[in-house]
Amino acid sequence: MNVVGETLDQWDWLIDNHWSTEKQEHISKINTENKLKLTETPANGSRSTARIMYDMMNEPPVVPTQDLEGSSELVQVEQEPIYVRLFEKTKKHKNKDGTACWEPIAEKNYEELKKLHETQIQEHGEDTLNVKDAYIKALKRKSGYVRGLGPGARPPKKGKTGENNERLSTQVDTLAASNEELRVSNEQLKASNEELKASNEEFKASNEELRAEFSKLNKDAIEREKKMREDMLKLFQDMRYKFCSLFIIILRIIND
Repeated sequence: MNVVGETLDQWDWLIDNHWSTEKQEHISKINTENKLKLTETPANGSRSTARIMYDMMNEPPVVPTQDLEGSSELVQVEQEPIYVRLFEKTKKHKNKDGTACWEPIAEKNYEELKKLHETQIQEHGEDTLNVKDAYIKALKRKSGYVRGLGPGARPPKKGKTGENNERLSTQVDTLAASNEELRVSNEQLKASNEELKASNEEFKASNEELRAEFSKLNKDAIEREKKMREDMLKLFQDMRYKFCSLFIIILRIIND
């Protein structure tokens, strides 16, 4: 079975009759504009937010420790809540050299979540906020859904609180995480599409260079062949002239 792109002619067709069409260029332009509008991009790669949150919720509790200055003993320090660690895990990027970096808005939101945690400890003595409620308080609403969790996680309507909302919180978080997974997959698909288009443009340019080079080589070959024929014809004419001259000289010698 033939695969599109297996031969040079198929690549030419794919470039000229598919990727270069007005429809595909319009789709690519829209995807590029949507990508540029993003203020926060996911940093969790192929792992979805849902998967990361699930793993964090089910991992055994860890008690961090640190060295006490002037002492050989280790002291326990409080572990950050899951909503702070989840945001850092899904929004903090890594450079190629291994160093971590934040996007400006993501870093600002991260600091807001840390401040929220400190406020909860100061006012209530403990932090019992779940991921959705913490994101609503710190990151505010956005078009009917919770920032950081995608359109699947919707904030509660004003006045609708209590046991029913608390009971549904886990289900909402799960749905929100699933929606985030779909959104990340969609963004990755868009990015792949842009990379593929760029590769196609490079291939098209290389193809044009090859064609131009082949045309030049073909032209040079024709010129060389033409010159060779002219040189051979001239050589033949010179030899013919010399032969005739020699023949005439011989005849004169014989006649004399």
